[in-house]
Amino acid sequence: MKTIKIAYIDFWKNLDFENFVITKILKKKYEVIIDSNNPDYIICSNFGTDYLKYNCPRILYLAEAKAVDFNVYDYGIAFDDIAFGDRYLQYPCFFIGYDIFKKALEKKIPERDELSLNRKFCNTVVSNDLGCNVRDRYFEALCTYKHVDSGGRHKNNLPDGQPVPDKLEFQKQYKFSFAFENSSFPGYVTEKIVDAWAAGSIPLYWGAPDVADYFNPKAFIDCTNMKSESEIIDAVKELDEDDHKYLTMLREPILLPDSKVNKMMREEYLEKFLTNIFDQSPKEALRRNSVFTMWGNNYEHHMQQWKKIEEKKWFQFARKVLKKKK
Repeated sequence: MKTIKIAYIDFWKNLDFENFVITKILKKKYEVIIDSNNPDYIICSNFGTDYLKYNCPRILYLAEAKAVDFNVYDYGIAFDDIAFGDRYLQYPCFFIGYDIFKKALEKKIPERDELSLNRKFCNTVVSNDLGCNVRDRYFEALCTYKHVDSGGRHKNNLPDGQPVPDKLEFQKQYKFSFAFENSSFPGYVTEKIVDAWAAGSIPLYWGAPDVADYFNPKAFIDCTNMKSESEIIDAVKELDEDDHKYLTMLREPILLPDSKVNKMMREEYLEKFLTNIFDQSPKEALRRNSVFTMWGNNYEHHMQQWKKIEEKKWFQFARKVLKKKK
């Protein structure tokens, strides 16, 4: 069994690397050692620039609506529906919490319809206000019809003012759940819509304009192409006041036979992509422009210089002041 040393770089906090989906797949075929000091390959996310310190192959795993920069990364796993040789795989981040995704696939309404219909009205759970004004506008608009409970840190309106400790358990109490992305980007479908289904709630979705290519459009309310806030009120009110229509949507499966998600669910889908990378030696696995071209090397050099400027205290102070003014 081949031994590989990997490091996880620039990821979000509290990620369990040993039990991360990529680690689990690699352990099937390789002896995996997590070594951030001298890795053979690094797996990166987009929450930092420490990846620039490493000269070995870089595999980017994106959980945000960003595109892979193939000048500085060798491989990318992200949302875009593109083909780029052996360097890219479309794999949305709602697969990270596969247990939640499995619950969404097997979503069941309570044994008696009354239990579904007699729940609270609607909820939203948002941790931050990353510029999604659409979400705030629609939340405030729907509150004019009926009160919407906000259980996150952003716009929290619960009696204790505290964010809910368990999002899934919180959402189980409601007929409808907001599932708004931070931005509208083709293919950018995160765990938000899946969380709502896993809780047995109907998602109010806004985000990817092509979401119907991934999930059954009859299983949620798509707010992405709504022209005004009043449309969400009309759409929700129609289901809220008609038990038959509500239960009909609630019972819809989340996937259709032609859904793009079906192929991504196959065990070999991600495994084949990763095996192609790690079966190669680190030198053979290099692909990025900054290794092979003068222009690419110069591009990465300027990125490293900018990183040094960003780390200076005066720059960080100026950024905080500008952010506060904005």
